[in-house]
Amino acid sequence: MGSAPGSSDQTLIKAEPGTLIWAEPLPEGGRAFFKMYRRRNFLDPLRHLFVPYRVEREFKLLTRLHECGVPCTEPISWTHGRNRRHGRHEILVTREVPSVVPLKDHLRGNPDRAPDLAPLFALARRMHECGVAHGAFYAANILLSVPVQDPARFHIIDFAHGCRFFGSIVGTRPAECDLLDMLRSVERVMPIMDRARWVEGYGLGADGTARLLAKLAGHRLEWPWRHIRRAETDGREFLARIARPVSDGRA
Repeated sequence: MGSAPGSSDQTLIKAEPGTLIWAEPLPEGGRAFFKMYRRRNFLDPLRHLFVPYRVEREFKLLTRLHECGVPCTEPISWTHGRNRRHGRHEILVTREVPSVVPLKDHLRGNPDRAPDLAPLFALARRMHECGVAHGAFYAANILLSVPVQDPARFHIIDFAHGCRFFGSIVGTRPAECDLLDMLRSVERVMPIMDRARWVEGYGLGADGTARLLAKLAGHRLEWPWRHIRRAETDGREFLARIARPVSDGRA
């Protein structure tokens, strides 16, 4: 298990110049998803003297959320290496979540029957209470269980741009950016009328919800705005890490 697609029991899901995703069965049942970032820059090993591998970062964030009971893809392992076909590469392995579709695809195909997203914002609250900022909290990175139940059931995926802090980030700038990202990404697919009720599922209260929604019109997902926000969150994570007392003892 773990080689790039080639055998009959492996299913290719995505093949792009920099990314390869495939699935293969697990011995105990179900399937594992493999996400490979390939053809990395030749300076990549030097960069990792200072920052973790992308898949290592994502693995640790998923592990944290899984331990907190936040519905997400279950992490299995991660690795990195180099070969002739894919060059320098990193691989993240997660367990498949069965019977789900991306929320973005569901909304696009069912604009008149959108599920109540208040439970999704309640899930975002749990994620933030665990100290995790997603960094790309978009409808495309949410899996929706099908058939859709009431309340709808969601799983969060793709933490390649995530950051972990050492306590709840509810009420902080990174958490606010996640919430605005989700609202804006949904608006790109369909008009939304229940945004205030959805956000109330997060637990900001009426005044906090109003303050957040007042910022939505000026919130942009396009480059360079999303990269500026991610850089800001990365900086906050770095400063929080170096300011943390050595005696704290947590990983």
